[in-house]
Amino acid sequence: VDSVIDFVKAKSEGASLADRDTHTRRSTPVHTHTQTREHTRLVDAQERTSASGKASKDVESQGEMSAASGVAVDQECVKMFMNLKTRRTYRYIIFKIDEQTGMVKVEKEAGPKATFEEFQENLPEAECRYAVIDYPFKDKEGCQKTKIFFVSWSPEISKVKSKMLYASSKEKFRRELDGVHLELQATDDSEIDTQAFLDKCM
Repeated sequence: VDSVIDFVKAKSEGASLADRDTHTRRSTPVHTHTQTREHTRLVDAQERTSASGKASKDVESQGEMSAASGVAVDQECVKMFMNLKTRRTYRYIIFKIDEQTGMVKVEKEAGPKATFEEFQENLPEAECRYAVIDYPFKDKEGCQKTKIFFVSWSPEISKVKSKMLYASSKEKFRRELDGVHLELQATDDSEIDTQAFLDKCM
């Protein structure tokens, strides 16, 4: 009889301990997985927002560049360039993009007796321009020659919008000028001196 009583007590105590353990597990809040999932959702949402914003900026930038590269070319530019090329009517021609009409136009031209210094002086200090110049030089054998240069003038202090417009429109405009020998890109006076041109010629 005593052994039966001891067995019943032991079983009862074991059941009580099991119940307390179960109660403890049930009453303990389980936050770890829930918080992890919530954190992951927040990070994903932030990444999607960031990616969306970047994509929007890229599309906007591409749109601006596409619009900028759609400039038209006044045929007077081509006509005057052909006269410089075939008849040596001009020493140089400077072109400007009219931002109101979106058209490349002739801003200034100079006759064959114009000097290189005059050409330099007529490029505005703080505005972008295109130009062509029939540049005279002597080759390594001392023979007098000339090369037609296409000049892309983009001063560092010019407006960013203007730089973008001229940069994105350059290739289209240059293709209109059939017969250019060399190209020079310059952002300040040191890049458009006589040595810069001679280095390209040699």
